[in-house]
Amino acid sequence: MKEIDTLNSYEAMLNEPGVKCVYFYSDWCRDCHYTDRYMHLVEKRYSNINFYRVNRETVPMLSKHLNVYGVPSFFMHKGEETVARYIDKKRKTIEEVIAFIDETCKEEGCA
Repeated sequence: MKEIDTLNSYEAMLNEPGVKCVYFYSDWCRDCHYTDRYMHLVEKRYSNINFYRVNRETVPMLSKHLNVYGVPSFFMHKGEETVARYIDKKRKTIEEVIAFIDETCKEEGCA
């Protein structure tokens, strides 16, 4: 999973072709540490999707612009377009993250 640590790197990611999943987290977030434990399994399951992570505290202007106040949260992008968001402050299980990605790919034809 690639780390996005500047607004420019986020914009560069958007310009890349294909499907991308962006995971927003914070170092202080216990639920994010829980999510970190299984994200490698999610990446392995979706080899056709590029995965990125953004520390919401490192790039606060991006988080504010995208209204990401609760973490962990996920965005799905197809090309430059944001096609789905899973934003809230609740813990997410691996099953919930997989269901979010599966549903997004089913609707957007990105699998």
